[in-house]
Amino acid sequence: MVFFESTHRIGKLLEELEELVPPNRHLIIARELTKQFETIYRGTISDIKNQITETRGEFTIVVSP
Repeated sequence: MVFFESTHRIGKLLEELEELVPPNRHLIIARELTKQFETIYRGTISDIKNQITETRGEFTIVVSP
């Protein structure tokens, strides 16, 4: 599953995914793809919540099957 999220809702999305997605499911969250400050986070939801420090920009979320 691939979808996009705005900077204003990324925190809420991660909280909702924690409730809906099994804890061992892997995700990739990419911020500002194809731009100078592109950042890619990989891991479980709890791993990514601890990694994300910058919540500005456009987010692309990829949830593994």
